[in-house]
Amino acid sequence: MSEHGEVFSLDIEAILNAFNEEDYNSMNMYSNRFMSNNVFIKEGINFLPGFIYKDISQDFRRLKGLRPDTLSTAKAVCMPILEKIRDYYLDTEKKPTDFWEVYLEYFLTTREYMLNDVEKEVYKENYDFTRSSFDWLLKFLDENKNLLLHDRNLILNGVLNEMVRILRCHSGRLKDVVTFSLIRSLEYLETYLKFEGSEEERKKAIPILEKSIKALSKDDLDLNECLEILNEILYEWRLYFIKFMEVRIKREISIDKPIELPEDVKKKISESISKTLEEDIR
Repeated sequence: MSEHGEVFSLDIEAILNAFNEEDYNSMNMYSNRFMSNNVFIKEGINFLPGFIYKDISQDFRRLKGLRPDTLSTAKAVCMPILEKIRDYYLDTEKKPTDFWEVYLEYFLTTREYMLNDVEKEVYKENYDFTRSSFDWLLKFLDENKNLLLHDRNLILNGVLNEMVRILRCHSGRLKDVVTFSLIRSLEYLETYLKFEGSEEERKKAIPILEKSIKALSKDDLDLNECLEILNEILYEWRLYFIKFMEVRIKREISIDKPIELPEDVKKKISESISKTLEEDIR
């Protein structure tokens, strides 16, 4: 347990209560609160439990909206994992890196509930494909890292979209989950680097990405090194939150002038709409 561990224990209690009540927005907020509180301490810093809780809250928020029929079963399966994170945090014998294993357990245990009926029927575990795909995506990021200088880039979002899909459809191992975690945390931070607006700020993402890729490319993955990188990224992310609070990047499409349709096209569209409305009324 970290310095002021009782405060973090209360955050975890709030997280578990929100999960139990299916209030995933509040769960996300309490998870962020756990991570923000790590900024204020000097010893025992570990953002990873809060990061995992946050990711779970987002998964279950989507699940509640897309497949509510599976929610109660998924909750029952996932609750012991949330409690294990709490127990690991309270257990002084556990290492900070042990949470990576629990995060992997979460992915493996809940995988089937995050798939639709067709995906559950068709897709099987393929750990080698997941690993080779993640290696490809890391290389792709490295080769295209200068895209991070552009304020409208979405390269981290695109890579994460592929990683989540592959993990859900084909499962993964510990290194895959750690890889996903570092890229996800960098995406959180990059939102603020783009929001700040200057190229100088956006440049900060490149050495962090390079450092992450170097650590993730080792055959013998150093979990302590990866956790240190994760903590550094999320520490900066929460500092930006203090400066700017919650931000959203607006992507505007400028249109010089309205598109004028020919009269005959307008007439055809009007007739088509009228016909459709008549059929709906019948």
